[in-house]
Amino acid sequence: KLQITSYKTMKIRFLRNHEIDTEKWDNCIARAVNGNITAYSWYLDIVNPSWAALVLDDYVAIMPLPMHERYGYLFLITPFFWEESAVYSPIAPDSDLLQKFSEILPKIFHYITFKADLPFLENKRFTCKHVSFHELDLVRPYKFTKACFEPQLIEILHVCKEKLFFRSEIMPSELLKVIDFGILPSERLKLNILRKLLGTLLQRRALEILGAYDEHNEMVAAFCIGKSHGRARVFFAWKRKESDSLFAFHGLINNYLQSNTLKTATLVLADFSRQIGTEIAESFGASEFVYTFITDRRLSLIARFIKPDEQK
Repeated sequence: KLQITSYKTMKIRFLRNHEIDTEKWDNCIARAVNGNITAYSWYLDIVNPSWAALVLDDYVAIMPLPMHERYGYLFLITPFFWEESAVYSPIAPDSDLLQKFSEILPKIFHYITFKADLPFLENKRFTCKHVSFHELDLVRPYKFTKACFEPQLIEILHVCKEKLFFRSEIMPSELLKVIDFGILPSERLKLNILRKLLGTLLQRRALEILGAYDEHNEMVAAFCIGKSHGRARVFFAWKRKESDSLFAFHGLINNYLQSNTLKTATLVLADFSRQIGTEIAESFGASEFVYTFITDRRLSLIARFIKPDEQK
């Protein structure tokens, strides 16, 4: 059984991408108490090929870092579809270990603006903003989950039932035909990353796409869900503008609850585009959690000129 009681004598190493042992990395994520699908090496390779890491001893605890490098300057900037940078381990890291990881980052990076479970970075150099996401417990029968719905939600779901129908097991190609991110380079990059993620998750049998369709059999909204560690995470949510009046997101969440209660432990409503608002999640009785968005106050003139654009 793994013990981290002696971590104070262990060394934390900063490793660039080519130095990381991906087999040991993925084994640590698979066994981590806080593991999730967005922390596997193959996922990180897609969203940020230059990602780096902090590694405690022989992969006892690990932390992925969204690193970018330009002209010898190192930046931490969250890319599209990047989960918060947590410290992953088979035993839950305590506050002392988290602080130990926190103290290393400012010594390595010239600029830091990213999502991380490191509240200790809040000081004169950094500001920390807390951003919420929500989770729904699926271990209870649906009737008990439904009992927590707000009264107005019941009325909304009646509208959904009359105007929409839902399908699962949708292929990525069907979704990619209808979504449009726009023509800006950043939007094309986002689409390209999403295309690669959907293909890889499908290949690894860790993907479910749930769609809402109107009376004309046209898709009006969809959830892309990645599955691992007993958790189903909505990592991408899309809808047509006109779907708001149809309450498509409400219908998608309810349909997933009906179909997957007692099959999956948790539904995580934390899509990276933040399409699923707090009001929708709370109407289902979802529990609120927060992650920390760290912003660097300090940026030299040279670093300001060459730093990569932030992806939102």
